[in-house]
Amino acid sequence: MENELQNLFQYSRDAVLCVKDGRVLFANSSAAELFGSDFSGESASKHLPAHLLSAQENSFISCADILGQPCTVSAVHWRGSLVLAFQPESPMCTKTDFLSDGLVASMMSALCNIGFAMDLISERLEKKDVESRRYTSIVYHNYYMLKHLIGNMSTTLAFDAGTAAFLPRSTDLAQLCSELVSTSELMLKDKVHINFSTDRGELIANVDPDLIERMVLNLLANSGKHTPPDGQITLGLKSGSGKAVISVDDTGSGIPPQILKNVFTGYKMSLGSSLTRHPSGGLGLGICRSIAEMHGGSIIIESREGIGTSVRVLLPLDGSTFAQHTSASIPSMENILTEFSDILTSSDYARELMD
Repeated sequence: MENELQNLFQYSRDAVLCVKDGRVLFANSSAAELFGSDFSGESASKHLPAHLLSAQENSFISCADILGQPCTVSAVHWRGSLVLAFQPESPMCTKTDFLSDGLVASMMSALCNIGFAMDLISERLEKKDVESRRYTSIVYHNYYMLKHLIGNMSTTLAFDAGTAAFLPRSTDLAQLCSELVSTSELMLKDKVHINFSTDRGELIANVDPDLIERMVLNLLANSGKHTPPDGQITLGLKSGSGKAVISVDDTGSGIPPQILKNVFTGYKMSLGSSLTRHPSGGLGLGICRSIAEMHGGSIIIESREGIGTSVRVLLPLDGSTFAQHTSASIPSMENILTEFSDILTSSDYARELMD
């Protein structure tokens, strides 16, 4: 096997490792350069994060920090071994190359003025003026799509600058996820069906509930964009090995391999790709990754074209027993209207429905 791996990956620009029975069986020259040495034969757990080594998916995309270098990791189980390819994320093209706080603030200010003006116009419209109300619904829909995009830009800047708010508190993840599914189902109606699956009546974790809500809604929206009305989306929650596992599985169209390898760095992708044509601007999964990592967790994605996509977010549980916890609030309709703006239609933004 080592000779075969040598022939396949010796000259690969990607850093490639093969792990078998807990040890590094093979490392190509690019891997030796990335990790600082050729550690073939050594214990894999000394050099690689646990979430990569313990993943059960046949093939998946994840992230890792190697000696301070963020990497996107492509992995596949092959002949009883785990083959991992690391692609260092180049600092030559960063998200802040085309974003600035001043630009985003100006855009958000203008958008808020549009929203305020539309509220005033809507209040003055007669209920029987159906035609005018239809046009205002179209404007509101586009308002929320822009709010989604600008919000993602603002959040991305904050994560890059290390200024994103992080307010962890004792939270029941089971209640939070249940409320998110109930509210989402109510709004999405017959557009897509979402199930909630858990074996936990309660799962208390020290997390920022607002960030977790943002992440889960983003993952549900991503699945909703690519899952037909007769398909299924399942939000799952379980725990094990000191971690809470939030999963989103769908029976949608799946993600093409050439796009899958860039899902965490969507800002580098071609503007013609299917992901960047949506209001998230290719930033959504990168934000989900940042939220997971801010909690000390990780994210793993497995996808098959024509079959569906599975996302798992692993969040550490610190093992503490909490005497009290913060009840999860019902998700605001504002967040639902924003995060699902590329699934909902203009008729869903009729003022009387939003109120």
